[in-house]
Amino acid sequence: MSIPVYIDFDDVLCESARTLATIAGARYGKPVNFEDIHSFDLNRSFGLNLREQEDLMGLFHDEEMLASIPPIPDAIAGMQAWAAAGCRLEIVTGRPPITQAVSLAWLQSYDVPYDGITFVDKYQRGHGPVNGVQQRTLAEVAACDYALVVDDSPEMILYLAKATHFPLVLFDRPWNRGVDVTTLRNGVARHVGWKALQAAYPAPGV
Repeated sequence: MSIPVYIDFDDVLCESARTLATIAGARYGKPVNFEDIHSFDLNRSFGLNLREQEDLMGLFHDEEMLASIPPIPDAIAGMQAWAAAGCRLEIVTGRPPITQAVSLAWLQSYDVPYDGITFVDKYQRGHGPVNGVQQRTLAEVAACDYALVVDDSPEMILYLAKATHFPLVLFDRPWNRGVDVTTLRNGVARHVGWKALQAAYPAPGV
């Protein structure tokens, strides 16, 4: 059996940050260009106070909003190509576990192949247990055996670079360009877009 590939959901499979920027611009009159989103901190990136941040995340995690997020260019074709090559695809997401139903519906609507989805409290936001939803801690993720990890979060890549040995890809986004992957351990790379990712890893874990 092939070793699974870890693929993040938001901003690796779908355009979450662009959607957040659109909502923030429309609701608070604070338009932000995608290339100017340099942090996950919504105060720094969007100039929102704590109440506005909570409001924005509530709007973003609305089921209709999550269902409407468009896919990243070439992501669907990339996942389908990996599946056709025999890869085992595990989606590992930091979304709240209560979003499982709409997340699965999004994957189905775009015909995204996957072998499992796991929810991880990547940013220590206090996600509680939800019946029927598979959740892991950061330590449990690090203890897994992955053929490849693809994530846009600089915090996750830095954590996994120290805690694991498996190959890591920092999926290029404006908020992670401060991370110089060449200073990390061997096996950590940055790739810009799914075509470059597939060219570098045509069949990970197979």
